[in-house]
Amino acid sequence: MAPEIFDKKSVWVSPKADVYSFGVLIYKLLYSKQEHLEVLDFDKLGNFNQLDTLIVACTQVIATSRPTMEDVVLFLTGNPTEFKWDKFKGD
Repeated sequence: MAPEIFDKKSVWVSPKADVYSFGVLIYKLLYSKQEHLEVLDFDKLGNFNQLDTLIVACTQVIATSRPTMEDVVLFLTGNPTEFKWDKFKGD
């Protein structure tokens, strides 16, 4: 779960909590036990370093530093080499 869910001062959770969960899911699929690997199409995934960048962006502790799900979809369906880390340093 996203860190902000445990913040007792916060009464509102943004969709960026889902982005955090997605980043954790991708991390688990790539780096957990090998049993998950048959689900992944490595030809379409590209370079693991690029996916690592996406994972790091999605799992930022500060929610406003995470990309939107729209940005994540663009990353996954577009050209991952154009993913700009600076773009996700706040909203």
